[in-house]
Amino acid sequence: MANVIGKDKLPLNQREEYTNSIIDEVHKCAKDPYNNMRWLESDNPFQTLSTMIEVSNAILVRKKIKI
Repeated sequence: MANVIGKDKLPLNQREEYTNSIIDEVHKCAKDPYNNMRWLESDNPFQTLSTMIEVSNAILVRKKIKI
């Protein structure tokens, strides 16, 4: 997630922390990208939105399956 938002130069543990810090925003953008437009701030907005949707879906599916 952090890689497509422009945080790709950070060490891996900081990328993980960054992703965890914005995960609520990720879910909001994935659910309603028209009213939650943080994804437009990245260098590659459509790649960012796509990644946000995939990450959000993966987390939600994992919670339902309880892996």
